[in-house]
Amino acid sequence: MMRTWPAMRQDINSNRRRLSGVQLSWWLPGWIALFCVTAQALTGADALRFERSLVVTEPWRLLSAHFIHLGWTHLALNLAGLALTWAIVGRTLREVCWAVAVPCCALVVSAGLYVRDTGIDWYVGLSGVLHGLFTLGALAGLPQARLFHSLLLVGIVAKVGWELAYGLNGNAAEWIGGAVVVNAHVYGVVAGFASLPLAAVCRHADTRGKPGSD
Repeated sequence: MMRTWPAMRQDINSNRRRLSGVQLSWWLPGWIALFCVTAQALTGADALRFERSLVVTEPWRLLSAHFIHLGWTHLALNLAGLALTWAIVGRTLREVCWAVAVPCCALVVSAGLYVRDTGIDWYVGLSGVLHGLFTLGALAGLPQARLFHSLLLVGIVAKVGWELAYGLNGNAAEWIGGAVVVNAHVYGVVAGFASLPLAAVCRHADTRGKPGSD
């Protein structure tokens, strides 16, 4: 039986109130932004980027590459994406869970590039991780607002599918100063789905932490 619009609107408003009751803290994206800006200013991209020939002897590059960028424009675009991601799905998980999810997504993206994209010698940028965080946040929010977060999931999967099928506009490469690695976005979405058990653990911890009632 098809639900009426007033009933759907009531559910949306109810779910919105439930999510708005969760405190949205900006400390984690703030620290990520500070680290990215500092690393960009002090080291530049070459020092910490994913370098295929060096990841065995310098494995920290699997993580650090995602916080280094081709230039300030590339960094600014990714930080804007970070702020947007956080504003949309930042309430769906506790801060400590997000803090664990960031390196998990980074490692999955790096592993995908290393194992499957052997033609890519080096990589930098936060966009793959952002796709992972957005996907994870949308998945984690499904129990609270199924319709809204389902649309987010459809949107992120459709975006990556479009990029795989048609590529990105050449202007994107001009803006950031290098080619966009679309497969990093794919691995990011995979990382988001792979991190779903983290969301389940967080929800279980939240449930255990609430006082019981008779």
